Amino acid sequence: MANMVMGSPHPAALYWGPEFVTIYNEAYIELAGQKHPSLMGMRYADAWSEIWDDLQPIMQSAWDSGQSTLKNDNQLFIDRHGFTEEAFFSWSLVPLVGSDGEVVGIYNPAFENTRRKVNERRMLTLREVGEKTAAARDVRSFWPRPVDLARNAHLKEPTYREKDVETFEAKVKQLIASKKGSAGQQGKKAQA
Repeated sequence: MANMVMGSPHPAALYWGPEFVTIYNEAYIELAGQKHPSLMGMRYADAWSEIWDDLQPIMQSAWDSGQSTLKNDNQLFIDRHGFTEEAFFSWSLVPLVGSDGEVVGIYNPAFENTRRKVNERRMLTLREVGEKTAAARDVRSFWPRPVDLARNAHLKEPTYREKDVETFEAKVKQLIASKKGSAGQQGKKAQA
């Protein structure tokens, strides 16, 4: 069974015994981040303590029932680089049965989808910003729209200040006036 994990070209782990002792392959190291190499041989509850409460019932169910579980684009908040980060994974838990018919371990192939999921979210947000701001006819009606979208996306304290809007409007008016002035000067030179 360990050979199956170690021989896989994809990130995979084996959780051995009822304590779910972690064994993983080289491809899994990237998923483990700074938890490697100490992750090897640790109980899952200790190794991934930040997500244990969420995953323990799923793992225990796979162990008790002998039934596989599949999760696609599962959002997890993990600490693998010294800080908690949002990450997305598609993974499965496949119970491994020993010669006595009892579950002896759980095979866990895992594929990280974080980059794709974050890019999808960004593209949706940009599209929505474009749709919501297209109807704005002036700066004052423009700024509240992306700020509201940012709030709905749970971004940290999105805001704008009236002073910023006033400053922006003044600069736009000044720019337009200077362009009109320079266009008038060029017209006079062309007539001369």
